[in-house]
Amino acid sequence: MRRWKISAVIIVVVAVIAVVWFALGTTDTKSSQSNPTPIYTPTPQGTKVLNVAELMTNPSHYTGIVEVEGVVSVVSPEEQAIAIIDTSEFFKCGITTCPSFELPVRWSGVMPHVRDIVRVTGVIQSEGGKLIFSANILDITQQQTGSPQ
Repeated sequence: MRRWKISAVIIVVVAVIAVVWFALGTTDTKSSQSNPTPIYTPTPQGTKVLNVAELMTNPSHYTGIVEVEGVVSVVSPEEQAIAIIDTSEFFKCGITTCPSFELPVRWSGVMPHVRDIVRVTGVIQSEGGKLIFSANILDITQQQTGSPQ
């Protein structure tokens, strides 16, 4: 009878360890592909949302996960990419006439429209010798902003 109790306890302990090990060992690395719906996660208090010009002026300064807000200037669903420009430049002179910086963004979820104001969260990566922002969260903060082309 005593052996049976010890065996049962050992089996339960091994099962609990296996469940915990499995749960901690599996993470979803494709969050933008598994949930393509735009999501918005509020910025933690004290964290600054960057504009495109701030990020592009000194990209090496921003390591890890950052948030950037800008206006969509290009949408390319087949390449799973968009480009965003600085919001202030958009309101000053439109999409194509004077943007100093255009940030390429890799995004595999639902595509926004040109002229939407978006907030993207992700990391800066090098792809083919060029910088690209790899977003895992994209939130449309204002749709189809009315301003000069």
